[in-house]
Amino acid sequence: MRYKLDGNSILFALNRPEIIGISPNDILEVDGFPGARYVWTEHDTDFMENNPDDEMYLEIERTGPERFEAKGVILKVRV
Repeated sequence: MRYKLDGNSILFALNRPEIIGISPNDILEVDGFPGARYVWTEHDTDFMENNPDDEMYLEIERTGPERFEAKGVILKVRV
């Protein structure tokens, strides 16, 4: 069976150990997705510190044929 997914957004899992030293105003970039740059915020730091067991994702949205924009950090709460 084959399924087609339609949409303009994709989520990239953030590996916490790789970004453990990240600070507000640091930049996350996604290779292969031109324009996908995200400026880390104090709010993102709070998410990371206050939800140590939850998964975090960077949302990327296609804004043109070869253009992408980082929309924000999403938290997935583990139940």
